[in-house]
Amino acid sequence: RASARRTGRVQRVALLAGALLAQGTADARLFADLRAEDLEPREYELCHIEPISGCLSEFNTGRFDGAQMHRSMDFENETQALLRPPHVRLLLLLTTVWRNFQRRRLLRGALKVCRRFVDPSQVVWRFLLGEAPSWLMRRAIEEVAAHEDIMLLGGPDELAYSHIGDAYELHQANPEITKIVLAIRLLLRTLRFDYLLVADDDSFVNIPSALELADLLPKERVYVGNMIDTVPQRYDEASQRVKAEYTVNLYLRAPSKVPVFAHGMGFVLSHDVARLLGDMGLKLKSRGNDDMLMGLWLRSVEHMYYLHYWPMFIDHEEFGSPFSRPCDVTSVVVHRMTPERWRNFVPSECHLCGPAALPLDTVDDPPPRPAPKGPPATAGGSPACLQPEDLACLWRPSAEVVAAGEAACLGACQREARLNSTSAACPESICYALCQAPGPRNTLCPRIPRSVGYARPQHPSLVICIFGSAWADVRPRASLRSALRSCTAKRLGVR
Repeated sequence: RASARRTGRVQRVALLAGALLAQGTADARLFADLRAEDLEPREYELCHIEPISGCLSEFNTGRFDGAQMHRSMDFENETQALLRPPHVRLLLLLTTVWRNFQRRRLLRGALKVCRRFVDPSQVVWRFLLGEAPSWLMRRAIEEVAAHEDIMLLGGPDELAYSHIGDAYELHQANPEITKIVLAIRLLLRTLRFDYLLVADDDSFVNIPSALELADLLPKERVYVGNMIDTVPQRYDEASQRVKAEYTVNLYLRAPSKVPVFAHGMGFVLSHDVARLLGDMGLKLKSRGNDDMLMGLWLRSVEHMYYLHYWPMFIDHEEFGSPFSRPCDVTSVVVHRMTPERWRNFVPSECHLCGPAALPLDTVDDPPPRPAPKGPPATAGGSPACLQPEDLACLWRPSAEVVAAGEAACLGACQREARLNSTSAACPESICYALCQAPGPRNTLCPRIPRSVGYARPQHPSLVICIFGSAWADVRPRASLRSALRSCTAKRLGVR
């Protein structure tokens, strides 16, 4: 039996050797039609500097299709590595508005200093901005050209609201939450990250502490911040007013109007939660405070880690809010920063607990553009009449809301002026006159031709996307923009 087993092993070895020799012969026949230099490995990086045809020719030599597949497998891993987006440990999204140039300058300087204490490839930050108002366009272009941390997301840049007592009413989706969702959607295609940290532009972010915090967190379903649990309220008949309900039994049974959420000073999300927001955020409720909406969106996620790390997310001590705490070198986010408070920043250690030694940043932000006041401007003592087609070119919203009545149009006009979104070609002095309904009472436009109407379309008739423009192409953009405005002015109300 032992001899038979040895004979069997010898036969199996012989068969295996024969198969290998046959495979070698087959490989020799497979590549017999190729040149010797074609079989030598090449540096794949050369394809970045060679013409495309030069790289493709290597994979199209030979008469047998299997040859291309056999040789391309050697480069598969390298190809995937080149196409794979870069990976970072922490992504910072910093919400801001265009007029806060000083805040961005101070925060950007601190981030650059703190990044030196860690591996620079482990953290990336982006400032999220909407459309730049015309009166800030020059400064906006200078900042975008000087720094690579600006994300231009389009749409409204600032929150539009009106006060109702001590509360406020939103007229549109919160731009801050919209910018966060849009930024996540865009960055998911070009960047891989483990955790996302969102903060305001008036905050200090300690990058080393943030990365240390990331090492302590679970990898999935993470929501970290200074969590707020709103107290249920009830109407008290005795005092005839609304009171907070602290009775234990009633408190546990009373539904809270607002879910648990992380204070807007800063919060951290894991990659899977950030991807969920990027996929679903634009379809969810978006009128409200951005931090409260984040908690509202995430309340339905099963097995979410709500981590109340309140000592790491605080308001500055001098601000004096319930969330203020004494200075701590391990804090991740310190909110409510001012130029004076930035003087305590210690560049050599990346914290805010030092003496006020740094010079005060005295380059203030530009003042808000004033709202229009007074009567319409006159030329030579008499009002100048605007043609309806000029009206659409000067200030498009007026053509859309004028049909709602003079009072509604006046309110819209004043709101647009406060938000600095009127066109640069529209003088502020005629803003009030534009809000008057067409007719004898309108000193600027007493009548409109019958061929021109004020009907507002339910949706844009045409959307034109212009691509291929570089920052240096100022004149071509100006010429094209002028032509488009001239064409759209032919029909009042066209968007």
